[in-house]
Amino acid sequence: MELGTFLASDAALVVLSTFGLVATGLAIVRDIPVQRRGGARSAGGEAYVTSAYLPNGGRGS
Repeated sequence: MELGTFLASDAALVVLSTFGLVATGLAIVRDIPVQRRGGARSAGGEAYVTSAYLPNGGRGS
């Protein structure tokens, strides 16, 4: 099967969509903090924030 024929087929749509969904799921799972049972430790009640949500990647202006 030639690459052009495959990319134009419905199977390519299914494969690429599945790959995208898996990649999105992995990105979401990696971004969620892991809470341990038996009393999660908090740093003074601060909320979990990644640098992706801060301007300039969490660095100063």
